[in-house]
Amino acid sequence: MHMQHQDNMPITMRGIGIGILFIAFFSLAGAQGAQAALTLDANSISSDGNLTITTGTGAQNGNLLLTTALPSATMTLGSALQTGTLTLGQSTEGQTVNIANAATAFNSTVSILSGASTGGTPTLNLGNGQATAGKTVNIATGTAGNTVNIATGDNATTTAVNIATGANTAAQTVAISNGASAANSTVNILSGASTAGTPTLNLANGQATAGKTVNIATGTAGNTVNIATGDNATTTTVN
Repeated sequence: MHMQHQDNMPITMRGIGIGILFIAFFSLAGAQGAQAALTLDANSISSDGNLTITTGTGAQNGNLLLTTALPSATMTLGSALQTGTLTLGQSTEGQTVNIANAATAFNSTVSILSGASTGGTPTLNLGNGQATAGKTVNIATGTAGNTVNIATGDNATTTAVNIATGANTAAQTVAISNGASAANSTVNILSGASTAGTPTLNLANGQATAGKTVNIATGTAGNTVNIATGDNATTTTVN
């Protein structure tokens, strides 16, 4: 591996011992307490063993910045043939991991599992691990006006979207557009103009050993409930 210090002095290092290559960013000779920069200048960095990069010392933090000289260059972690695990953040002490989180004035796109797979089943897990204290998952909770699309693609095969369908052993509440809104809210379910097939909306249809309670417009502010009031060109049956 070729390393180049800021004074352009080349440094060559190889894996030693059990094959672990350790690079420390440390204080060089000079003013007391001063930190000297260490720059890697190479087309390729390789090791015949494990590669560990540590910044700072035991008493002083050292920040690590991986970047390119040209802003338009591409940075890639992992190769096209890699089958090993790629881990980003593994602290057990509590940590914040930011991805594309800068206050940018331009469009940003973060793609996860968005490639056109030719085989296998891509799986995206968010907050799936067991936690003794529960978890909070926030998606588009900002106040600037958000659009959240889930399974809105034109799928040629069957799509299943499940929300809170687990066999929970404790009480749960699923709220949809349930905030104390100060403006109009519209919730559309099966409201698209289908061109084929028969849309079916099921509400509280499953079997329950203790029975069910279905409340529709039971508030006290004055409600209007319309059922099958459209100008239908075909027969409508309301039971």
